[in-house]
Amino acid sequence: MSKELAQTVGGKRVAWLIALLAAFAVAAALGSQWRTSSAALPSTTAVISSTGGTGPGDSRNYTITLTFNPSPSASAGGGSFTIDLDDDLIINGLPASTVPGIPVCSVNPGNVVTCATVANPNGFTNGTITINATNPYSGGTISPPTGCQITEGTTVSCTGTTHSAYTVANAVSVSPESATNALGVPHTFTFTFSGTETCASDTDNDSVTPECTAADVNLSPGLSLVSIQVDGSDVLVTVLNSSPTSPGGTVSLDVATGDDPEDDDYTTFTSAEGTKDYVRPHLYHMADNGLPIVAQEVNNNVRGSQHTICVATAGYDANNDGDYLDSGDGDIAPVGLVLPGLTLSNIVVTNGGGYASTADTDPTFSDVQIYVGSVGGQDATCITWRSLDAGDQTISLLYVGADGQNYNVFWRPNVSNLNTAGTQGVVKEWNRLEDSTVTLSGGATGSGTGNSESTPVISRTLGVTLNPVTGQYQGEPVIISDVFRGSHTNTPGQKEGPMPLAGVQWTVDRAPGSSSCGNLGGALSGTTTLTSTPAGGPNTHVVGGQPNVTFDPDGCAPGQRVVIRIRGTEPGALGSGTGNTVTQLIEFNFVTSIPAKHVFLAWAGQRVVLEHNWALDPSTRASSQATCPVQQGTGLVTYIRQANSPGNFIPGGTVNTISGNDEASATFQANDSSYPCISVAVYESEDQGQVDVEAFIPGEPASKVAWVVYYMKIETVNLSLVTQVSKPTHNGSTAPDWAPGNPWDASQDDSDGTTEWNVSRDILVRGRVSGWFVNSNPSGRPADTSNPLNVRPANRWVMPNDWPLLAGGPDGEEAFGTAEQFRPYYDIMIAPNNALGLALASNSGVGLNLVAVVAAGNSGVGTSTSPIGVTTCASLQTGDIVIFSNSPSVNRTVISCSGTALVINPAFTAAPPAGTAIFEASGTPFIGPYSALDIVGLSKDGFGTTAPTSLSGFTVRDTAWKDFDVDWWDAPMPPAILSVGLRGTGFIKAVFKDEVYYLGTPNTDPVATGGTQVYPNPYYWTEIPESPFISAVAAGGGFLWDSWGTNGSAQGPYLFWRPVRVGVNSAGIGEALSSTDITELGIIRSAYGDQTIARDLVVFSDNHGEFMVAANGDFKTDLSACATNALAGGKHCKPGDKVGTATITATADYPDFRGKHFPVASNAVTVDWTWGGYKDVSIQPGETDQFVYVVFHALDRDGFCSVPSGAVSLHPVLTSADAGNDFSALGARYNGDPNENVDFLIDSGEGIIIAQSGGGAINDGKRFATGVTTFSVKANNPATSGIKEFPLSPLAAEGQDDECQAWIKVSNSLLGIVNVLVIAKDDEGNIGFDRVIDLQTTTSYTLNFRWSLITWAGADNIPVMDAIKGTGKNEAGNDISDSVTAIYGWNAAAQAWLGFFPAGVDVPGANDLTALKTGEAYWIAITGPSSVTWTIATNVD
Repeated sequence: MSKELAQTVGGKRVAWLIALLAAFAVAAALGSQWRTSSAALPSTTAVISSTGGTGPGDSRNYTITLTFNPSPSASAGGGSFTIDLDDDLIINGLPASTVPGIPVCSVNPGNVVTCATVANPNGFTNGTITINATNPYSGGTISPPTGCQITEGTTVSCTGTTHSAYTVANAVSVSPESATNALGVPHTFTFTFSGTETCASDTDNDSVTPECTAADVNLSPGLSLVSIQVDGSDVLVTVLNSSPTSPGGTVSLDVATGDDPEDDDYTTFTSAEGTKDYVRPHLYHMADNGLPIVAQEVNNNVRGSQHTICVATAGYDANNDGDYLDSGDGDIAPVGLVLPGLTLSNIVVTNGGGYASTADTDPTFSDVQIYVGSVGGQDATCITWRSLDAGDQTISLLYVGADGQNYNVFWRPNVSNLNTAGTQGVVKEWNRLEDSTVTLSGGATGSGTGNSESTPVISRTLGVTLNPVTGQYQGEPVIISDVFRGSHTNTPGQKEGPMPLAGVQWTVDRAPGSSSCGNLGGALSGTTTLTSTPAGGPNTHVVGGQPNVTFDPDGCAPGQRVVIRIRGTEPGALGSGTGNTVTQLIEFNFVTSIPAKHVFLAWAGQRVVLEHNWALDPSTRASSQATCPVQQGTGLVTYIRQANSPGNFIPGGTVNTISGNDEASATFQANDSSYPCISVAVYESEDQGQVDVEAFIPGEPASKVAWVVYYMKIETVNLSLVTQVSKPTHNGSTAPDWAPGNPWDASQDDSDGTTEWNVSRDILVRGRVSGWFVNSNPSGRPADTSNPLNVRPANRWVMPNDWPLLAGGPDGEEAFGTAEQFRPYYDIMIAPNNALGLALASNSGVGLNLVAVVAAGNSGVGTSTSPIGVTTCASLQTGDIVIFSNSPSVNRTVISCSGTALVINPAFTAAPPAGTAIFEASGTPFIGPYSALDIVGLSKDGFGTTAPTSLSGFTVRDTAWKDFDVDWWDAPMPPAILSVGLRGTGFIKAVFKDEVYYLGTPNTDPVATGGTQVYPNPYYWTEIPESPFISAVAAGGGFLWDSWGTNGSAQGPYLFWRPVRVGVNSAGIGEALSSTDITELGIIRSAYGDQTIARDLVVFSDNHGEFMVAANGDFKTDLSACATNALAGGKHCKPGDKVGTATITATADYPDFRGKHFPVASNAVTVDWTWGGYKDVSIQPGETDQFVYVVFHALDRDGFCSVPSGAVSLHPVLTSADAGNDFSALGARYNGDPNENVDFLIDSGEGIIIAQSGGGAINDGKRFATGVTTFSVKANNPATSGIKEFPLSPLAAEGQDDECQAWIKVSNSLLGIVNVLVIAKDDEGNIGFDRVIDLQTTTSYTLNFRWSLITWAGADNIPVMDAIKGTGKNEAGNDISDSVTAIYGWNAAAQAWLGFFPAGVDVPGANDLTALKTGEAYWIAITGPSSVTWTIATNVD
C-alpha cells in the first residue's frame, strides 16, 4: 500500500484494510474453480445512481444495481466491472459487492474502480456494488462517472442517471478572489474557515480553530507579506508588491481539516487562492457622463465650472476613435484605482496662460474635492475642482507607497503596450465665455454669432397659412440651437478658440415686448456638459446639453413679432467678481402669402381640371394627408364661375353636384392615396374667352382660391426651315441629334421659306402654333382679315407672345419690369436661353438637374473667404450635395449660398472656370403640363408637388421652374394637333425634342447617365390628357393619346414630338400613293430603321406651341434636270443639279372637342433638292509609256463614297454598300437596282486589258472587263490591299477626302491610239464614257507658208498660247509662237470664224478664239517663207 493511501485513510485503518484485502484474495481463488471455457453474460441490466451532498467533505454514494435473467446464473470468471469516478473525489475504502460472481473490487489510479468476475454457479445473482466517496476539501468541479460497464464475453453498459457536474467550494474561501491595486498600496485578503478547519501549522489538538502563522501563507514571488491576523473564523492576510515593478501574484493558506493529525478524517489541503495584480496608476480626464477621456488635453470648460480627473488602470483606444467603448475592435477600458490617504499635497498643479495673454490672471485650482468615485464600475480616487479664470493647467499626482517608494501618476499615452508609463500630466484648459452661435433649422434656416441684449442675432420672416377650418394661422416649427463659445491663451502664448464651452448655465424665454403667440417647447434651462466624444477644430470634445428648443408658430398671425431670448452664464462666483453672461435674441416676423390666381391656357373645346390641395402643407402626399384641415370624413368645396364666362362645369373629378352652368360642389378626403386633400372640378368651353372660377370651403370665406382660364382659338401656324442646324450624321435616325443644339431663336431660320438642300440630307422643319382670345382688357392689336378662312378680331391677345404683356410687361426676354415685380406667378418655366444656365440633366428631369453655373469673372474656390461666384443661389441650399461638371466624381456639400456667393466643402484648390455647370440630384420627374398642384420650383429644393404622373415608377411630377424672368417661354401653351404633310419630292420623319433642344455633344448620353447633354427647354414629356379625370375619348372629340389609360392601355407621358399617326392626317386621310411608292417607302423605312418615315405625320405641339419634323428628298426624285447620257441612256446628274422640290405644310386642329372651330393651315415652305455626287472617267499614266489606267470616279447623290457612320445612303456608288439596299422590286424606277459596277471595253485600236481594280472579270481576249466593283480611296490602303488608287476627279470639292474608284490597266506595246468605252451601271440608269488614249505621246505637223489646215490632236480645250508656246498641257511640244501670225477656227454653233493673233494678245477684244479643242480643224498662218515643224503632246487626258 502506498504512502499516499496510508496518509489518506489514516493509520488506525491499515490493519483492517490488509485483512479485508486478504479475504477478497481467498474468495477470488475459490471462485476460479467454476470458470468455464465459454463465458457470456446472461440478459443483464446495470443501473447506476448517486446520492450525497455537494459541500467540501460531504459524503457521496454511488450504487450500481445489477439484474440478471435468469438469476442466479453461472459466472465463468475472467470478466470485470469498471467505473471511472472524478479524480478529485476521495474514495473511502473498497467498494462493497453483493453479487457472488463479483466479490472483490479495487481502486486504481485516476479513481478507476475495477471489480473482477469469478467462476461461480450462482455468480450472477441480482445484487449491488456500492462505492462511498468524499468531496474534496480544496474544492473543484466533480464530473459524473464515466465508463460504467460489466463485461464477461459480452459487454453491458450502465444506464440510469447520477448527477450533472457540480462545483464543490473550497472549505476555506477567499475574498476577494482577485484584486487590482496601484503600486505601493497594500491589500488585505480575507480567508473564511467554514467549520473545524484550521491552518496546517495548528496541530495542538485544542479544538481552537482557526489558528495560523506566517508559515501558513503561500505567496508568489511578486508579493510580500505585510501581516496575518485571525479574526474569529476569518484570517486576514495583507500583502504588498514586492518591488516597484512587481506585477503582483497569488496568495493562499496551507490548511487542514482539523488540528488533530491522528484523527481518521484528518487531511491537509490548500485554501482558495486570491490573485493580486499590481499596476501602474494613470490619470484620466472624466466626462460629465462618467466616462474616461482618452485625450491628454481637454479645453472645452468655461471658467467657474467643475472638472474631474480620476485614477485608473491602463486603457487602450485600439481604433483611435477617441473613446474606450469598442471592445469588439480591441478597446480596453480603464477601471478605477484607489490611492488611500491622498491629500492636496499629493497633487502637482502647474498653472499657465491666461485669457487674452499670458500676462492675464492664471487659472486657479479652487474648491478641490478628493473622493472615491468610480471608473469602469470600480472605485477610483477622483479629484474635482474649478478655475476662476482662463488659461491652462498641467496636473499629476505624487504619492508614497506602503513600500516607501515614490510613485508618479501621469496621463497615459494611447499605446497598445499596457505597461507603458506616462511622463506628463493631464492638461486642463479654461475659457472665458464670449458669445454664442445660434442655428435655425426646420421652418427657417440660417445661423448667426454674437452677444447682444438688443439686436437680434438672426431675424427671419416666417410664412404662416390660414387653416380654412379652424380660422387659425399655422406654420412650420423652427428648431433653435445655440452653442456657447469662448477662448483662452495657452502657456506658450497662443490664442485658442473660440470653442464650444461646457459648464455654461443657460435659460431660454421670450424677450420683453415679444408676442406670446405660438409655443416654445423643449428644455428651457440647463447646463452644457463635457462628453467623451472627440471633436475637430479648436475644440477637443463635443459639448452636450446645449440649448435646443422648438418654436411652433401655430396661432401667430401676420404682423405679429416673437423674440426668443437665450442667456448663458459662467457658473458660480468668480472670486470678487461675477461671471460673464451672453445673450442672444432670435426674431420672428410673420407673413402669409396672398393666394394668387392660377392662370392657364386652353384651346376652345378642351376639358381642363380646376384642382386645389387644401392641406396646410401641400408639398407631398404624406404632408397633405397629415395637414389636411378635415382629417376624418369628407371635406366640401364650392366652385363658382363668374357670370358671363364662357363654358360650364361638366361631370368628373370629385364633383358630386352641378348647379346650372355657374356652380359645382366637390369633395376632398385626407386619406385619398392619389389625391390627398385635393378637390377636382372639370370645366370645358367651346368658345374663346376668359373664364374666372373661385372655390372655397363653405362657411370659410378666407379659404378662397381662384383660377383664370384663357380659352383660345388658333391664331396662326407658321412653318420655317431651320437651316442653321444639320445632322452630324447627315440623315441618320439611329444617331438623330441636330447640331448645334438648342436652336431656340427662330429668327435665324431661313428667311423666305425656300432653300436648296442636298437630296438625301435631313432638313429640320420648325412649326409654331399661336392662339388668340379677347377679354375685358383690350390688347390694342388690330383686326386681321387677310385670311377669310381665319378672320381674327381687334384687341385680341395672342399666346404665347403676349404672355409677359398679360402679366404687365415688358415683353423683352431678360427684361425686368412690372411682370416680375407684381405678377411673379406668371414665371413658371425656364427659357432655353435663360441667363442662369438652368437645365434638366435628363429629358425627364430624373437623376440630376443643372441648377446653377459658375459666373463670369469667378476667382473663388468655395471657401468662406473665397466663395465661388454663381448665376443663382435659388436651388443651392445649405446641406445640399452638388456636383461640378469639371470634377464629376467629387460630391461637395453646400455650406452656404447668399446672393451669388457659394461656399462648399470640400472647396477647390483652383477657381472653377466660368460656365462650369453645377448639378444636384433629382428624384422627381419634370413633366408637363403645368399643374396647380405643383408649387413652382423643384421638389428637391423644398417646392413640393402632388401633381400626379403616369410615368412608370413615379407617382408625382414637378411642372414649374422659374428663371426669374417673365417672358413668352413661360406661357403654358396647351397641346394642339398638327397634321404635317410633304408633297412633291421627298418624305418627312419624326424629330424628338431632345434631339434638337440640348446642350452638349451630339448623339451622347445625358449628364444624368454619365454623358454630356443637358436639356434647357422643358417640357420634353407631357401628360395627355392632363389628368386621369379626363377621358381620352369623348363624344364629339377626344385626344389622340391616352397617358392614363382612361380608354384602354395607358400610354404614359407623351414624348414631344412623337407622331401619333403616320401616313395620314388627324382625320385619318392621307395621300393616295401608288403601290410602287408604298413599296419604296417601306424599303426606306427599313433602311433607316425608322417607322415614322411617311408623307404625312400627326404630332402634338409643345408647351411653347412649337413642333418639328425632318424632311428628306430621297423619294419621288425628279431627274429631268439631269443630262441624259448619250452612250448608255441613264441620267447623268452633276453636283448642284435640281432633282425635285418638296412643299411642306401643316394644319393645326383642336386637341379635344373638334368641329365648332375649323382647323387652320400654315404657310408653305419649299425645299429644292440638289444632287451631291458625280461620275467621271480619267486616263492616268502607267508605270511606263506602254501602260495607262482608265479610272472611273464617283460620289453618290449624298456626296458620299463610303457611307459615314450613322448616315443612310439609299443609292450608294460603293459596290459593297449598294449591295445592302434592294430596290429591285421597283423595276425600271431604279434601273433594276444594280449593285454599282463598271464595264470597260476596248472598242478600237490596239491594246489589251491586263489588270482591273477588283470584283470584275477580264475576257479571254483581254479586250473587255465586266463587273468591276468600286472601292473607297479613304478606306483603301494600297500597302495592304494591293489596290492602286489615283488622284480624285477634277470634279471633287475642295477638301474632299473620299471618292469611289474602279479601274483597268491597258497595255499597248506599239504606243498607238486606243479607244475605251466605259459603262457605269447605276440606279439612275447606265452612264457611258468614251475615252481616246494616245500612247504615242507626241505628234508633229508641218506648217507651210502661208496657210496650213490641221486637226488638233493635243489636249482638249487647251489655251491657244499654251498650244503654240509649248507650255501647260503642251509642255512636251515646241515653241512656234514667233512664227505664227494668225489661227482661225470655225464655230459651228455661231456659224462664225473665230480668230487668234499673237500680236493682239494684249489688245482687248482682238482675239475671240481662246482654246483649241481635240478633234477640231484649224487654219494656221506662219510668217514664212520656210515651213515650220510643230511637235505637240498628244497623250494627254
